[in-house]
Amino acid sequence: MAKPKTKQTIYEKTKEVVDVNGNVKLSQTVTKSILPREPEFVKIYLRTVLVISDLPTTLHPVLLKLLELMTYAGGKNGGQIIVITQLQKKEICEELNIKPSTLAHAITDFVKTGILTRLERSNYQVNPYYFGKGDWKDIYKLQEIEFRGTLSPKKPKFKAEFKTEDENDE
Repeated sequence: MAKPKTKQTIYEKTKEVVDVNGNVKLSQTVTKSILPREPEFVKIYLRTVLVISDLPTTLHPVLLKLLELMTYAGGKNGGQIIVITQLQKKEICEELNIKPSTLAHAITDFVKTGILTRLERSNYQVNPYYFGKGDWKDIYKLQEIEFRGTLSPKKPKFKAEFKTEDENDE
């Protein structure tokens, strides 16, 4: 997959405020730039993200519930933050009929594989290379500026087994 182009500068303009003696009192540079347009996309299913990350697809419901808590990209810390309280953990466990330890292990697995990054206790940021929520300019900023290389997806590990029709009949 080709890396998106970085933003292009259209023009830079410097404004200066000069006093009566000709001394520059204030100088301000304004830069106008444009982002590349949002890249074309196709759907990728959560189960596929799990397979690419070498995680069991049984974690699909857990990942979906966590992503429902994700904020929009932009704002403080770049956005796409999941803050999960003890009450939310309890509700997720009850709704999915899983143990709290199962949820904790799933979150740890998501962090280890780069799906999430831990900001602090119970605060995670979603990998903007896998998921985006919000305006493209904010998602782009997360990808290209704030997380350059730190959250890029790991190389996928594919396991394939091929059988001929004769082997399937046995």
